[in-house]
Amino acid sequence: MELTSRHIRPRARHKLSVAELEIGSRVMVNYNYDEPRCRGYWYDATVTAKHVTRTAKQLTVTVYIG
Repeated sequence: MELTSRHIRPRARHKLSVAELEIGSRVMVNYNYDEPRCRGYWYDATVTAKHVTRTAKQLTVTVYIG
């Protein structure tokens, strides 16, 4: 099977900190749909909300599966 480079999805290369992410950022996330606490597959996601305090960091993202 012959493929062009546009048919191959990139993989994550950099680990980003919460401080680097902004609302609307498109990132790749590792997510397991069946068992959320286990390692899964890489998916595209968009950061939809961010809440950072001195002791807690919380991101809400929309994961695009499929």
